Order: sequence, then structure tokens, then C-alpha cells
Amino acid sequence: MLSKERHQTATGPDFVRRELSVEEIKNLFEKLAHCLRLLRPSDYGRQVDLFFAGGNDGEASQAAALHFIQKCRQHENLPEHVSAEHMTLLKSFGLGEFCEAVSLGYQGIGQGSHALALAELEAIGETLLPGLALELVYVLALCRMESGRREDAAAVAKELEAYLDVEETDDFLEVATRIRLLRQQALVLAGKVEAARPNSVALMSFLRKRAAVDRDAATKYRQLLRKSNTIHDPFVAKAHLLQAKTFFQPARSAELPEHPLEYYRTLVNLSGVEIQLGHWTDACEAANVAFELVAANPGFSFPSMAPQKSARSLPSERATRIVGTGSSDATKAGRSSPASTSDPRIATSASPSRRCSSPTTVVGSPNGAPPSSR
Repeated sequence: MLSKERHQTATGPDFVRRELSVEEIKNLFEKLAHCLRLLRPSDYGRQVDLFFAGGNDGEASQAAALHFIQKCRQHENLPEHVSAEHMTLLKSFGLGEFCEAVSLGYQGIGQGSHALALAELEAIGETLLPGLALELVYVLALCRMESGRREDAAAVAKELEAYLDVEETDDFLEVATRIRLLRQQALVLAGKVEAARPNSVALMSFLRKRAAVDRDAATKYRQLLRKSNTIHDPFVAKAHLLQAKTFFQPARSAELPEHPLEYYRTLVNLSGVEIQLGHWTDACEAANVAFELVAANPGFSFPSMAPQKSARSLPSERATRIVGTGSSDATKAGRSSPASTSDPRIATSASPSRRCSSPTTVVGSPNGAPPSSR
């Protein structure tokens, strides 16, 4: 824009255009907001500001609610990442209670209180805003998946299939991607590996295309690579895990990685795949890096690495409670952040400070079988 004779004009190679009116400026901001939603679907904070500047308070409030929920999933400090203006916008559109309820649901999932979280979420009711409706579908499905029961996983996979091609997923790609990833994990946990394999290929292709413009998509793509050892043969899984390891590892070995839990799980999964391939030295190296990561960062919540007792060796009352709830104390101790999908927790027979010295002392079950590397 140039200032000329007290008038703002926009100039190009061969033309001069008049000053934009207030309505035209608002329309431009709203178009920019829609473009940002398509290009960077997880950047809800900037979407709020652009929709608000464009005069579309309804879309701004929906983006503000998704931004609030995103920070709750990531365990962010809300006062620092959600502005007072955004909170005012949420309250003015009656979305404050919705956000708080979903936040409590994620908190309950993280603590292993699935029944309480499910009751809290089901009490919300339906919402008319499409993006928030998809978010509610996701967190409800996640809550049922986290129970660990195979029948729940099968039901979730079937339920989420109906949301793969609904029109709203084009406008809310970040939520839609999480739904697709959760369905992939549900297929694996339900034992439907043959259905999970082609679904995984399509998901990888989709996320790889988006990774160039959206860092959130790049992270989810590597998360999917990290989980590929549940459905692909060891050679393919190793190639995928090495890509994930490169992405998640810190720039310096002494630093805590940006995604420590994902880096830890990648290393443990890589160790398990190396065992399957008979590469014991490489398996030891990957396991040792995982153990050292835990030992060097005691303040971070990693999955329990202590040996788990089977339900058969426990008193009958305790065993019944484990089978009935689908969770155990060790599982609760190993809960990941609420944003993650339902991975069976990794238990090993080695302590964090213990280094591998022979094939028989590498991470694994007591009978020498490779560890579960979900």
C-alpha cells in the first residue's frame, strides 16, 4: 500500500486501485482465515484472530474452543496460551462449559478414570458447530478405546468409519486426521490387521502430503510410522522406525526431545524389531538409549518399565478388577498425554539404569519373547 495525496491506493505494474472499504477488508480477512484453515488446520490461535477481524464471530468462537481444547490435550499452561479475549469470546457464545467438560474428559482419560471421563463427556449433549461435533466424536471414541478391551476397539473402528468422508472433515482436517489415526489404532487393537494395512498406507500418503505445510501433520505422520511395526513386516517396520527416530530425537543428546514419550516409544519399538531380525547389538543400543532417556529425565512421565505381574499371579479379587476395568496400576502409571491414541503400555524386564549385556538380557518378556512394541 502506498500513501499518495492523502489517499491509500494499491498499485500494480500497470494499474492503480481504489482504497478498500471496511466491508472489503473484513471480507479479505475472512478469506484469509479460510485459507489458513486449509493450509494450517492446527493453527487455531491465528484462525481466531483472522475470523474475528473478518467479523465472523461464530467461526472465531469455534476456532477459540478448538484452540482451548488443543492446549488442554497438550498439557499447556492455559493462561499463557489462551488469551483473555479468547476466553471472553468463548463465554459470549456459551462454549465455556463445553470446553471445560471436554478438558475434564481428557484429564480423566490421562488419569485412567475412563468411566468418570465417559460420563462427563456423554453429559455434554450435541453441539451445532461442526468442528466441535467432530472433536466430541473423537474424545468419546478415545475414551472407549483407552479401556483396552478388544470389543470396544472393534466398536470404535466401525463407528469412526462413518466419519471418514463427511463434508465437515474438509474444513477441520486436524480433527479429521486424529479420527483417522484413532480408527487405525482401533483396527490394530481389534485384531483386524488386514484392514489396518491398506488404511495405514492411505493415511501415510495423506499425512506426507500435508507435512510440508503443517508441522502437526508432520508429527502425526512420524507417529504413524512409529506404530507401523504392529501391521508391517520387520524390514518395513525398521525403515519406518528409523525415520521416526530421526524426527523425534533431540538435536543434542543431553537435551529432552520435543516429544519425549514418542521418542521413547520409537526406541523401544525399534529395539523389539531388531530382536525379531536377530540384530541383538542394535537392539541393545536402541534399548539403552531409551533407558538413559528415562534415567536422565525423572520429571517426565514415561510408561512403567517395571515387570508387570500377570492377572493369574494376583489374588482373585484384584485379578477380577483388572479384567473388568481393562487397566492396572502399572498401566495408569504409564499413561501418555491425553492427545495420544490408545497404545498398550510397554513393560520390560530391565530397569532404566540397566544396560544390555547379552541377548538374554535385552528388553522382553521373561520367556525371551520380543516385547510388545505397539
